[in-house]
Amino acid sequence: MFGARPYIPRPYPYVRQPARPSSGNAWKSAWPFISSTIVAFLIILCVMIIGALETASLAISTDNDLYGNTSSTGAGFWCGFFVFIAALLIIIANLVHHTRFWATIAMIATIIAVGFSVILIGLAAKAVQDGNDRFSSLPRKSRVLAAQLAFAILQLVLCGIFIIIYTVVFMCTYGRVRSRR
Repeated sequence: MFGARPYIPRPYPYVRQPARPSSGNAWKSAWPFISSTIVAFLIILCVMIIGALETASLAISTDNDLYGNTSSTGAGFWCGFFVFIAALLIIIANLVHHTRFWATIAMIATIIAVGFSVILIGLAAKAVQDGNDRFSSLPRKSRVLAAQLAFAILQLVLCGIFIIIYTVVFMCTYGRVRSRR
């Protein structure tokens, strides 16, 4: 019970196993820093433009009877906040050394941002439709909301581009690491 550990001889000669490739190194070599940074800055630009258009829309009128229920929700601000956080996390993923971890966090935030972009698109589209139904020509507020809708769609497309970038890099690095083992 309290005896010495049994002696187990090691096989001689000692054969070293080849080093396993690090998935972090494969990820860093495959990650497109410039492309993802450009996408993040374009998303931030869209968020800023949407915020400005939301401010203009609320400044023109907040009359729900005239423009419909969805025309003065402030969705450009609260949806833009979550999309801005996703873009900021993409930039952080490009700046720090542990890119796979931060890129995964940015991917999760981008998926959430896609949901908020879809909400913004739905609200803006409904407001533009209500403006078209009530007036023969587009009033100023409906034109502002139509521009906001266009930038929200662009924002959704940019989020989709980041998701595609992440997925392609994940598949390439996963396949590269699996083939070396």
